[in-house]
Amino acid sequence: MGAIALEQDRFDEAFTELREALKTKPDFPDALAEMGRWYLNRKDYQQAGKQLQRALKIEPDHYAANFYLLMLYTRTNDAKQGTQAKRFEELKKLLAEKNQEFLRLVEVRPFETP
Repeated sequence: MGAIALEQDRFDEAFTELREALKTKPDFPDALAEMGRWYLNRKDYQQAGKQLQRALKIEPDHYAANFYLLMLYTRTNDAKQGTQAKRFEELKKLLAEKNQEFLRLVEVRPFETP
């Protein structure tokens, strides 16, 4: 619910929803990544970094957390931006490969007796 509220620019509601999700499950990488995004929107880059790093410690390949971290490094002109950009490109390729595998066509033929 917090991510949806963020998409709709309902920032107070997003914060409340994300905080509740993290109370219930403090190590929930999706909620941590979205909380990082919330802090990015508020330009609280220190807190954004903390939330995103927590999410990535739990799930290093978390797509959204890696994307938001790239956004953070870009906005703050952090020297780690280049490294994070490469990391994010690797994740995009990995996701594309997984999606391609999922969408793979399977040919079905009638059973033939020898």
